[in-house]
Amino acid sequence: MILRKPKHILEKFFDSSEDWKEGYRSFVDLLGHPCGWLVLPADEVSEKLRPLDISHRCPQCIQAAKHQKLCSEFIYHTAMRHMNDEFKKIPEEIPCSHGHIYSMFPIIQDGERKGFIVLLDIPKHLANKKQLMAAFAAFLSNMIRYAYKEFELQHVYETVHPRALALSTLHSLHRVIRSSLRLDELLPRVARLCAQILKARGSAIMLVDSTGKYLIPKVVLGDMAKTKKHIRHRLGHGIEGKVGETCEFYRSPRCIAIPLIDDDLVGVISVCNKIDNSPFTDADVEIVKTLSEQAVVAIKSAQLYEESEELTLGSIKSINELMNLSLDVDHSHHQILGDLAIEIGKEMHIHGDELTNLYRATYLLDTGQIGTPKNILEKRSKLTLEEFEKVKQHPESGANVLRKIPSLRPLIPIILHHHERYDGKGYPDHLKAKDIPLGARIVAIVDAYSAMISKRPYRKKMAPEEAVEEIRKNSGTQFDPDVVAVFERVMERRLRENRTA
Repeated sequence: MILRKPKHILEKFFDSSEDWKEGYRSFVDLLGHPCGWLVLPADEVSEKLRPLDISHRCPQCIQAAKHQKLCSEFIYHTAMRHMNDEFKKIPEEIPCSHGHIYSMFPIIQDGERKGFIVLLDIPKHLANKKQLMAAFAAFLSNMIRYAYKEFELQHVYETVHPRALALSTLHSLHRVIRSSLRLDELLPRVARLCAQILKARGSAIMLVDSTGKYLIPKVVLGDMAKTKKHIRHRLGHGIEGKVGETCEFYRSPRCIAIPLIDDDLVGVISVCNKIDNSPFTDADVEIVKTLSEQAVVAIKSAQLYEESEELTLGSIKSINELMNLSLDVDHSHHQILGDLAIEIGKEMHIHGDELTNLYRATYLLDTGQIGTPKNILEKRSKLTLEEFEKVKQHPESGANVLRKIPSLRPLIPIILHHHERYDGKGYPDHLKAKDIPLGARIVAIVDAYSAMISKRPYRKKMAPEEAVEEIRKNSGTQFDPDVVAVFERVMERRLRENRTA
């Protein structure tokens, strides 16, 4: 394979600039249609001598290849001899032994001669020849300045843009990380972000499985969905497998794959096929590397969070099983209770961990009742003051149980205060109105509703509509009126859906 030198700044400019092409054609018409050449030092360009307009080659050159070669060599060597000379006049006209007259227009940038434009055989007796040649020299000078300015701007753009894009990527990724604690939320967002920034048609994130031998596709978007969605990749096989095994990045014109590395390999992120079909560049690789370094931290955090979640849910299940063994109480409404609390919480703009804690708390409201005598819990007649005082201890007892489990401690304010009343007559601390945590105010209503529609030893269960009406009656005294209003909207929607189901 022969490697050609990259095009010179001026080669690119003369090939692409419409202003140059239009101006050059106009001057060629005025100057009697000479053929023109761009002459540049051979060590800087892919071609040392280039025709400016192939349709205007001199007739002699077209007719005889040998003559053309001699003419080209004379133009080049003559121009190179004059690279460092001071011309007495601009442009310089130089005759050659082949009968041609070469008009040499120097290309000057920052006081340094970069090459020449050579116009071959401008007619000797052309009207206003000197003025036209001077005008062409001025036009050329302006175009050269413009070409180098354009090059400098492009160079700045190519240098600064990837860095700015990398910073923007980090900012976008940090925003994604802050709003995504779970892998099933985090990974699609990271994959979409990567594809958007690189303007790619496909992206994928694969994570190492528990054996450490395979990459499992977790997110596959766009073009990659055709080939990678249901395929596990053995380390060492395929692009992603080799990247995972070597922990080195891969780049081709159509694909980039970067390893996700913490202490060990976590996975591989890859993108494919730019929207405009242009090849991926080194700058694109740097952007994905920057993204991957931050993403792997987020992925590990999400994995740890999910492990913690599993431990927490295991603790909740264990406590529930213990309550079911110890208490003869109907817990069939726990799922409904949790869903209802979540729905109310969302309408009251509770998000993230607070919403999760609200849901979990509904499963553990009766935790403190494990220490309450069974004869009191199952008593059909009215409780005595002494018995009621023992019942009132269950929120604190429940809070004491949760204090022993770090992951459940955020639930304590809800568990401890869900029997407070809006008018301050509740227990254990007689908190009033907004002093009661919002989660506890929501759970107070949901718990009361659940109790009313459940069977109890001392009364029959109510219909849902009756329970909603009872809560409405106690709005502003036992319950927060704002929460009651949201509860009524949610229940109205639920009951309507049940009737139409």
